[in-house]
Amino acid sequence: SLTLRQCGAILKAIKSKDKAGYFLRPVDPVALHIPDYPEIVKHPMDLGTIEAKLERSEYRSVESFIDDVRLVFSNACLYNP
Repeated sequence: SLTLRQCGAILKAIKSKDKAGYFLRPVDPVALHIPDYPEIVKHPMDLGTIEAKLERSEYRSVESFIDDVRLVFSNACLYNP
C-alpha cells in the first residue's frame, strides 16, 4: 500500500518529466489570455499546490493526493479537448 511519503517521491518523478512545466503553477487566465478558464475549470489544481499541500501535511489520505494529481490532468483535458 502506498504511503504519503511515497507520494512525495511520485510527485517528484512527475515533476521531472519534460512537459511538467505546464503544470507546476496555477493557471493564470489573465496572463494566458484565456478568460473563460474559470468558467470551464471549476476546481483548478497544479503540481506546485499539491507539493505545498504535501509539505504542510494537508493530505489525510493517499487517495486525496491521487485525486488531486488526477485533477491536474483532467482539468487540462477538460479545457483543451
